[in-house]
Amino acid sequence: MELRQYSEAQKCLNEALELTSEEKIQSSIYLRLAQTRIYNRFSREEAWAIALSDLNKSKRILETSSNYMSLEDKELNELIKIELENIQNLVYNYEQEKKFRNTSK
Repeated sequence: MELRQYSEAQKCLNEALELTSEEKIQSSIYLRLAQTRIYNRFSREEAWAIALSDLNKSKRILETSSNYMSLEDKELNELIKIELENIQNLVYNYEQEKKFRNTSK
């Protein structure tokens, strides 16, 4: 996907957030927003911080929306966990690459 497609997806998802009041849909939208930032190869620290914030919002909404978690909710929760791990790995690998570049100069 090209950078413009990520930004178009973000615009669409932000508009969807404005239009919905259903919490579980909002949770899913925040997850998808985070994914547009995580999987954009041009993203760096600032975008990853926003993605982390979106993932935390998604998780918080999911956990507080009801006492009962359906199978879909549990699957969404697992996806959030996976993406949280992915963003941690992205940041770690980016930091390691920066250190390597600085030591090889």
